[in-house]
Amino acid sequence: MEALTPWNETLPALCEVGVWTSIHEAHEHALVLLAMGWDCSVHPVSDGYALFTAAGDAEHASRELGLYAAEQSRETPLPEPAVADHPAGIMWLLAWGIILTAVFSRQLADPALTDRFSNSTVPLLEQGEWWRPFTALFLHGDLAHLLGNLLIGGLFCIMAAKSLGAWKSWPLILLGGTVGNLVNALFHQGESFSSIGASTATFAALGLLVGLALANETLKGRYLRLRSLAVPLISGSLIFSMFGTAGENTDVSAHVWGGLSGVALGAFSGWLERASRRDQDRNELTCRCMSAGQPRIG
Repeated sequence: MEALTPWNETLPALCEVGVWTSIHEAHEHALVLLAMGWDCSVHPVSDGYALFTAAGDAEHASRELGLYAAEQSRETPLPEPAVADHPAGIMWLLAWGIILTAVFSRQLADPALTDRFSNSTVPLLEQGEWWRPFTALFLHGDLAHLLGNLLIGGLFCIMAAKSLGAWKSWPLILLGGTVGNLVNALFHQGESFSSIGASTATFAALGLLVGLALANETLKGRYLRLRSLAVPLISGSLIFSMFGTAGENTDVSAHVWGGLSGVALGAFSGWLERASRRDQDRNELTCRCMSAGQPRIG
C-alpha cells in the first residue's frame, strides 16, 4: 500500500503579509496581489483577517500592498530614513576644543610649529610629508580664527553627530577635512601655497549633513522629484555662502573641497545605513515566514 502525504505537508510555506479588521478590507488587498499574478488567501485570525501568500513572494507582495495603501491615501510611501536622532556628542566636541586650544597655545610659544605642520604644497607633494593635510586641521592663525571654528563649526559637528552618532561622525569629519586639504593641495600644485585651520573639517561636517539628506531622498525613490533633492543642496549652499567665503585670507577652495568630501562620505554612509537596515528587514521577514509555517486558522 502506498503511504499518503498529509494534506498540510503538501501546501507551500505561506507568509502573512497583512491583517485587517474586516474581511472586506482583506479581500480588497487580496485583489491587488491577484492582479499582480500572485496566489494568496485570506484566513481569520485572532485579531482580524490575515492575507497570506507564498513565502517567496512575500517581500514583493508587502511592497505592492504598501504602494497601494499610499496610492489610496495619495501619499508617497516613505521608508525609514537613513539617519536617526543620536546624542549630540558634546564630550567629543569639548575634547576637540581642548585639543585645538592646546595646539594654538603651542603655536603662540613656537611660531615655527605652523610652518612644520601646515598644509603646504611643496613639502607635501615634493618632499613626501604626507601628514600635513591632517595636522593642518589643528592649526589656526589667530584667536578669532580658532573661536570661529569652535563656535560655528561646532554647530555643524553637533548636527552631524546627532544624525550619524559621534563614533561615526567625528572620524568622518576628520577624514573629510584631511581629504579636502589633500585635494586642495593638489589643486594648487606648482604654487607656493600653504593653509591651516579646522574649517576644512567643519565644512566636511556640513557636507556630511547634505550627503546624508541626498542619500535619504534618493533611497526613497525620489530621483525625479527635484524639489526634494534641491532642499539639502540649496540649504548647504546658503550656509556655505554665509560662513565659507567671508573674511580675509579665507581659503575658500579648502572649504569647497572639505564640503564636497563630506557630501561624498555622507551619501556613502547613508547608503550603507539603508543597506544594513534593508538586510535586517529581509532577515526579519525570513524569520517570520519560517516561524509562521502554515496560516493560523481561527
